[in-house]
Amino acid sequence: MLIAVHVMPWTEPAAAFAVPYDYAGLENTRQEIARELNGEAAHRARDLGVSVSFVSEYGDVTHALSDIARTVHANLVVVGRSTKMLHHLAGSLSHRLTCRKDAPVVVVVP
Repeated sequence: MLIAVHVMPWTEPAAAFAVPYDYAGLENTRQEIARELNGEAAHRARDLGVSVSFVSEYGDVTHALSDIARTVHANLVVVGRSTKMLHHLAGSLSHRLTCRKDAPVVVVVP
């Protein structure tokens, strides 16, 4: 079984600057993005003839993926390699995951 995971951060940039922010609107947007990703994952899985489960979480991506991998006893974690320069300097998700022992990790290069 394939599990597609989408992790959204808890913090928002506006909160750091004490700027008025529409948190209800943000939550609605987050839920809409999760629904769209779920639909896209289901569509692609159907096309490939595989079953998929979709999980949407809040928090740190590395910890969320590691926790889910442990919980479901994942055989493999697959992530895409970041193309952002800052991630190459500060450390990317794929690097942080490959340093952990939760499950084997495959990094897909775009």
